[in-house]
Amino acid sequence: MSANVEEDIQRRVHRLRDEQQLAVSKFVEGLEQSRGEASRASTRVNDQEEKAVDLREQGINREQAAELCATLATFEDWNDPEMEIYDDYEQNLASLSQSL
Repeated sequence: MSANVEEDIQRRVHRLRDEQQLAVSKFVEGLEQSRGEASRASTRVNDQEEKAVDLREQGINREQAAELCATLATFEDWNDPEMEIYDDYEQNLASLSQSL
């Protein structure tokens, strides 16, 4: 990895909140542990079940997975209760438009 990429990653991670930095650190630890194993991720199928996804089958290599994880870490805010308004965005937008 080039020094520029490493510096960019460090800058981006440094700007994250503490809990997001911890999540990135745990993700990197997981990557280190999974060396030599098939790259896998999971996706939530419903509220109780997660399904394993083989990233290689999806055409995503280790570096791309790390980049995606770092990029998507900014979306952790979607778990905040204030963001529930977006769960039914179109319906809420229609209601707002009718009231105007």
